[in-house]
Amino acid sequence: MQKKALRANALHAALFPQCPPPALPNPCSSYRTWDEEQQAREQAVTEQMRVLRAQLPGLLVDLARIPDPRQPRKCRHRLPVLLLYGLLMFVFQIASRREANRSLTRP
Repeated sequence: MQKKALRANALHAALFPQCPPPALPNPCSSYRTWDEEQQAREQAVTEQMRVLRAQLPGLLVDLARIPDPRQPRKCRHRLPVLLLYGLLMFVFQIASRREANRSLTRP
């Protein structure tokens, strides 16, 4: 009985193969001109910077409270700075430190 069911399933799969999923949509930009897109990007960055400037002093104070387990003579950077750097990399979805340095040093 089970062999018949397996054969029927195999025959059905051979006769009706599954179609691949449809491709993801590729919409065009909603901006009409390059200047319009540039202005929208600048506005978004300005808003992000406004929020960051408002939150940064308190965040640095909170990060400074975390004890530093590293050896003091071998540290080049303070722990709150490293933690903030990692946090911003996460927020801006940057995968690696090299990618972050590349994007920060671009014009």
